[in-house]
Amino acid sequence: MRRAVILAVALAAIIVAATAPAMAAAWAPTGIAEDLGYSRKFPRPRFLSVNVTEVGDSYVAVESDALSGKLVALGTWLYVHGAEAGRARWAEIKDRVSTGPAVAAVVEVERGDKRVLVLAGLRQGEIGEGLLIVRPWLLRRCAERLLSTRHYLGIYANVTVSTSHYMLVETRAGAALAILQPGSKWYVAGRGEATWSEVAGEFRKGDLIRIFCHNVLILSDEFAEHMGFKALIWGYSGAIINLTTGTTVCKFVEKTAGA
Repeated sequence: MRRAVILAVALAAIIVAATAPAMAAAWAPTGIAEDLGYSRKFPRPRFLSVNVTEVGDSYVAVESDALSGKLVALGTWLYVHGAEAGRARWAEIKDRVSTGPAVAAVVEVERGDKRVLVLAGLRQGEIGEGLLIVRPWLLRRCAERLLSTRHYLGIYANVTVSTSHYMLVETRAGAALAILQPGSKWYVAGRGEATWSEVAGEFRKGDLIRIFCHNVLILSDEFAEHMGFKALIWGYSGAIINLTTGTTVCKFVEKTAGA
């Protein structure tokens, strides 16, 4: 850990490795390389304050000063809704979207002689209370840098939200979304083995923590301003330490045969 480059009380301490582990299964079971590989097919998104007027089987209808119409919504989405987070097709999450005010990420593509408006992201309310949906390629399109290491990245932050599926934490560089798996196994110092679902409640709003992880995707300021988080964190084999309460959990990694 001493060899990590630590940006004190900032976003991350970074050691860049040649390969990146797969993203947490809750958000991208097929792996980050596959899911984030479609960004070049689309222009940079426009982030707009809109009013959602209708949610259909293949679209979201919106109205705004900049544009009004139906935005194509078919495809795969990553979502954070209340305390839940996951990955789903549009048919599985469309009922989570409600009419009313929202922030939308929109891209415009040409299909022959037609202009097609595509919904790339949508936020209704704040993360932890409302709904956030983003297409995997939007993260890559808005990424400033993907940082990975086989060792550890050390991140100091204050907890904003902690659930069985994720933690939203605040650093001096902005909000970061740490994706976790409810059934993942951890060792709790002084107590023994537990799942993340069983220990998530011990990280409370305002607690100062340090997360040791393997991957940080840093996103653009424009994305952060409109979608609600500056970085995505995943991949754990080290500890998450609550520096306020002293609670320490260490990721349990089973050894393979012969290890």
